[in-house]
Amino acid sequence: MSSNNPESTSSTSELGSVDDTDNKPDSSPLLKWTMLYLLPFFYGTITRLPFIYFVIHLRLNFSISWELIGVYVACYQANRVIVSSASLFAPRLAHFVGTCMALAGNIIVLVCDNDSKVPFIVGTGIIGFAESIACMQSYVKEHLSASHEDTKKGMQLQYASVMVGVTVAFYAGGAIYQHYGVDGIAIFGMVFAGCELAALTLFLFLEPRTPPADTDFESVNCSIRDEAGSRVLRKMSACSDIGEMAEVVLQANERDVAAVVNLFNASGASANYINYILCMTFAMESITIGYNLAISPVYILEQFGKDTASIGLIFGFGAMAGTMLTFFLSFTQYGEKFMAKYLPTPLNIYVAFVGISLSVFMAAVPVFPVHVAGMIFLMAFNDYGAFALSIMQGTVTSEEAYKSVGPIGQIIRR
Repeated sequence: MSSNNPESTSSTSELGSVDDTDNKPDSSPLLKWTMLYLLPFFYGTITRLPFIYFVIHLRLNFSISWELIGVYVACYQANRVIVSSASLFAPRLAHFVGTCMALAGNIIVLVCDNDSKVPFIVGTGIIGFAESIACMQSYVKEHLSASHEDTKKGMQLQYASVMVGVTVAFYAGGAIYQHYGVDGIAIFGMVFAGCELAALTLFLFLEPRTPPADTDFESVNCSIRDEAGSRVLRKMSACSDIGEMAEVVLQANERDVAAVVNLFNASGASANYINYILCMTFAMESITIGYNLAISPVYILEQFGKDTASIGLIFGFGAMAGTMLTFFLSFTQYGEKFMAKYLPTPLNIYVAFVGISLSVFMAAVPVFPVHVAGMIFLMAFNDYGAFALSIMQGTVTSEEAYKSVGPIGQIIRR
């Protein structure tokens, strides 16, 4: 929510604008670009590459049983949990060290013999340490918390950038593995891990060094209400009828609510049961997409005889469908109007979960067109559902509470 009144005490016309009641230094455009686009894009690419080749290589080259494959995939996911847990205490350090580990993992896969099982499993497994979405979301809460609308838009852009990176990873990963094998994938992963480290270094360098001053939020809130009341009296005195007076009151209430909501982000309010329910919802959302992304590559390979380039294409279509759906509903005028009228939050999340459930049944049908359609729908609904959940969690949680709630949601999810 933002006010169109020039007398309003806060401005949200530009992403990253600073509320007059908040003493945080404004963030530079380059820092915002790095935080919202570069870091999440490279992260999405690095962490999704193994989904294309890991299970297939274990199954075909090493003839490993499904039970052990499940263990190795779980280890990859466990490493993602470790970094998310570390982000509770030191998000920047966890981000940097985790990305360095991912770079090292790709190097191990590249320099070791592809027929050597242990280096391949270890190298691919530690790529999971690149999991840094919780770290990056905390950056948004820190730098854009002066405005509720800025926080929401920042997290939307960040998650959309992740989805673009995932799309690139699936499209490129399948083709690269098909033509250049594991070495090609490792080089691709090294390049993007290096880009993530460079972007993170730039972000840390650009971060303002001046700590924010403390704010007496109770007195500021009273001041906002007093000023809003004065504006109401002045405007009501100029009205000619009761209808105009009512409109002035309604507009004033909207400004007042907007100002209070903007204060909430930086208020230090603790997490409540709703915040933790959202964390558990991430777990429900992740189960279906987790096992389908793990199983589907080998299933398509063995059941339908398709190569990895085709598998990457299918997964890429699914990721692109989710990206396009999210962009249309969240970043276009028509999409925003449609959502506000027909699918306001939390109804949009219910619809996404129903879509996920129906898509799972489609993906279970051993008929190639039906299975492919089910996977594409599943990925599209899942991406939008995770997107909507992340935005909801980010906007109903104060900056202080998000330092723990954000990573906890990602820990449970992984």
